[in-house]
Amino acid sequence: MDLQEKVKSLLKEASVYDAHGLYKESSAACIQADEIIKTNAHLIDQHKKLLNTVSRRLERLKKKVERIENESVAYQMPNVVLDVMKNQFSSAEDPLQAALEGALVLAGFEQYESALEEFRKLMKHRSTRLVAAKNIIRCHLSKGRAAEGMDLLRHWRNSGLLRPDELAELRRYTQKFSDERGLEMELPYDDAAPRETPRDALHSASLHDRQVMDFTSVSIRISNDAGKDALCEFDIQHQSGDVLSVLVLKEETGAIAALKPGAVLDPVQCFSANAMFSGKAIVVENTPIPSGAHAGHFSIDIKIQGI
Repeated sequence: MDLQEKVKSLLKEASVYDAHGLYKESSAACIQADEIIKTNAHLIDQHKKLLNTVSRRLERLKKKVERIENESVAYQMPNVVLDVMKNQFSSAEDPLQAALEGALVLAGFEQYESALEEFRKLMKHRSTRLVAAKNIIRCHLSKGRAAEGMDLLRHWRNSGLLRPDELAELRRYTQKFSDERGLEMELPYDDAAPRETPRDALHSASLHDRQVMDFTSVSIRISNDAGKDALCEFDIQHQSGDVLSVLVLKEETGAIAALKPGAVLDPVQCFSANAMFSGKAIVVENTPIPSGAHAGHFSIDIKIQGI
């Protein structure tokens, strides 16, 4: 195995550990990758970008460990208090909607186990299934149970309980929640997604081949306040197929205004660990981050249309 592949293998190993809550093991794999890159910098393409990627991941892992170590155990309220809370804060006349509001209240007060019981009941009903699934994942991740959350995603994908469009929305929700909390989870692939026809596959083969390497950053040409184009580079927070999510700081008002849903980016430059590709993309989502380490900043999803 050459050095580039060794580093890539270690980073994937770190992601697997991370997804299962094994943060110290994940850190060890990242540190090993860091040492290989530094020792063999002259043999590894774009080693500085790789080092920055590993450094950011180690910093996030450090924060996760610190948060878990300092996190106080949430007080579990007596059942009678929980019942009063659910009734007090739910005002809907529809029984299902009232039950949903009550479960959301429990989750809001960090009564995650009790909330999970309510959300599981709501999974039985089509009208509340998707929102219940989202909140079940939210409860597990809030409790630091990433592995349980991933197992549920796989189960719902394989069982057919959720429609393909619902699975896509749930996966998107989970990824954003993960990013906002700095969890850096690697979600299971969406096998329920529509299959490409041979013609589609031929058209997009080059892009799919390149995604195996994973993009680390993207450069976009954006007009500044003076009306001149400036090349702005953003780190990729996560990649799901041909959709790249980048973090844009709230201070970058020009970029936030320019990267509105529907905006066509031509050209756009995508950087992998050892190469750069130029192509075209479209902005599909521009969302302010409500909480977590990146609260107040913006998460922007860009769909690559051709490289």
